Amino acid sequence: MGRADPEGMSQMSRPAVFRVSAVVVCAMACVMLAAGCGRRDARPVLKAAALAGTWKSPNGGEIIFSGGGQRFSATNLRLDEYKAGPGSNRECAHVSGSGTWQFIGPQGESGPYLSGNLLNLSFNSVTNPAMLPCTTIVQFTSWEINPPLKLCFGLDPDSPCDGYIFTKERLSAGGPEPMSGRT
Repeated sequence: MGRADPEGMSQMSRPAVFRVSAVVVCAMACVMLAAGCGRRDARPVLKAAALAGTWKSPNGGEIIFSGGGQRFSATNLRLDEYKAGPGSNRECAHVSGSGTWQFIGPQGESGPYLSGNLLNLSFNSVTNPAMLPCTTIVQFTSWEINPPLKLCFGLDPDSPCDGYIFTKERLSAGGPEPMSGRT
């Protein structure tokens, strides 16, 4: 397979070099492909049907998204940590109300999008008028590294879902339990 060169060292024939090169290139492609297969976006794109139902936070608060019409009702949302300004903490500690929601587009605009990973809640009514300043910007992002799927409020784009976290619940024979994965 080899032949002697002028200095007395053996060299591989051209077909052998091409075979070795092809094997190395294929091996590198397989490693790169396998490395990319395990990764997926931690902010999955959702459709309206995936939101329908009750979402609860272990830190308190509940949001119920209706199955149609993009409506929601919220109870006891604890927005005080995420709203700045004088006196906002007291009023924002237990926000309850209802309204509509929309997916937010790629450029940050609300609109008639059929899917997305960011959504905006627009409160039409609140149980206490002092809560209105707390409801001006209420946006969530979907988040899932390990099931179950979550909605996060106060997400810092530079860190994982470390804000106010909600998990979808489903009814079972023994009562509500968190949903695993997307619906």
